[in-house]
Amino acid sequence: MNDQKMAAMIQHNFSYKVSYVASKSTGMSIKETDEFLYVDCGMPADTFNISILFKDSADDKRLLHETVDYFTDKNFPMSLWCWDNIRDSTWQAIVKHGLLLAEVNAGMYAYTSDLHPATEMPDGFSVRQVSSPMEVRQFGAALSSLFGNRMEGMYVRKYYDCLSESTLYNHSDLKLFIGLLNEKVVCIGSAMYSNSSVGIYDIATLPEQRKKGLGSAMFNSILSEIKNSYDGLCVLQASEAGANLYRRAGFRAVCNISVYENRNMLKVQ
Repeated sequence: MNDQKMAAMIQHNFSYKVSYVASKSTGMSIKETDEFLYVDCGMPADTFNISILFKDSADDKRLLHETVDYFTDKNFPMSLWCWDNIRDSTWQAIVKHGLLLAEVNAGMYAYTSDLHPATEMPDGFSVRQVSSPMEVRQFGAALSSLFGNRMEGMYVRKYYDCLSESTLYNHSDLKLFIGLLNEKVVCIGSAMYSNSSVGIYDIATLPEQRKKGLGSAMFNSILSEIKNSYDGLCVLQASEAGANLYRRAGFRAVCNISVYENRNMLKVQ
């Protein structure tokens, strides 16, 4: 499979991941066309209000109106995810529209047969797959802590509180993991199984627990779980800081993914 097709597979898994809960929940909405997907979580949280550009449009102004202005008109923060195969005029239109670049990640892949996760775990550390409402709320609390005192953290916590009241977290497609150091939740991770791949997401460690190798241990634990139970394509998105860890495990970068935000365009930020 060439790099362009592999990039499309990474995009497909991410699209499934961000729309999974919304597609099965009241108060959330999704719109998908050949050109784009947007997911509206019903709250002002750009962690979950996401638009993805699938391909170029003959009318960039209309495309951005449907994917960005939809949220801006609601005064909702959102993030616009763009793979690097879109044309120069679309990139220019994004910047002209007023969006600001927040991050650029590398789309990476590996086949499970080629993966070689590390097996060492820090002393006192263990990883558990989420299997109860309380553990879903612990997952959400850990993720929300990354936002400090920002309102975003409150909505992230609320999102997972709502998820804990459903059965979606216990579905075979979505697996959430919590990492415990001496029985205290200190990091998280997730895996999303689509019909063609499994994606690794949400690897995050509490700010006060970083630089102890816990995030790496979480990643390798999820990777071992995938390798033991799944045979096929594994994908992820890597920041520059995390890319070397993933390369050592057997992943290869095939595309760049740029993330833009609209917070500067809102009435209240």
